[in-house]
Amino acid sequence: MTPKHQDMADKLKAARTAEFDTQYVGVEMKAHDEAINVFSNYAKSGDNVQPKQFAEATLPSLEMHKTKIESLKSKVTGGSATQ
Repeated sequence: MTPKHQDMADKLKAARTAEFDTQYVGVEMKAHDEAINVFSNYAKSGDNVQPKQFAEATLPSLEMHKTKIESLKSKVTGGSATQ
């Protein structure tokens, strides 16, 4: 695990019950944003055919998962997904 990801895991482990859901959703939003960015960039300008095709094929699933996380965030925060 990278130090960045270890830090995220440590913060989740230390979170109080009331804070955990909000922190977890935040971590998932960031992870999906990062993954979508990487896959989108490679799908557009990748130089290797097989990984490029994989990125193109996987991108819709990542975007669907992000939509689900946004819905979950709305439920956890009691408001809009952009809070």
